[in-house]
Amino acid sequence: MSGYALPEDITGDDSDTLPSPLSHKPGGENSSNTSRAGIKRPRGCKSPSKKPKKAKSRFSQTTEQLNSTLLSLQKFLNAPAPQVLQPSNPHASLWERLEAMTITTDDKITVGQYLAHNERKGMRDFLSSASDTTLQTWVYKFLTGENY
Repeated sequence: MSGYALPEDITGDDSDTLPSPLSHKPGGENSSNTSRAGIKRPRGCKSPSKKPKKAKSRFSQTTEQLNSTLLSLQKFLNAPAPQVLQPSNPHASLWERLEAMTITTDDKITVGQYLAHNERKGMRDFLSSASDTTLQTWVYKFLTGENY
């Protein structure tokens, strides 16, 4: 009976009836148990009776996979291309040493044309590994026509 208010003596009321329950005051001990019947929920509050969302369909999963694949492909294509290594010329040092010699440009071209032929690969290999003195001696003999 502690939850009921003391009966008020109102004229015309029957004494056999139970008194009305205590009114619920905001912030009181019974405020969380109040019934919200007839009161609208504020927007943004979900109905407690709604079912949980279904799992995503196969179509949406496939679409997401396709989108992620396209994004990764786009990132790959936007990345800078790797540097292409230039094939090294095994006789680059020979051509540099020939260019550094103190002979005319026409003589350098003549020696270069002679050594550039495919059948003279052995001579190019030898002169590439030879000393500067040996290279200069061979060039002098080639240009003067000795032994050729």
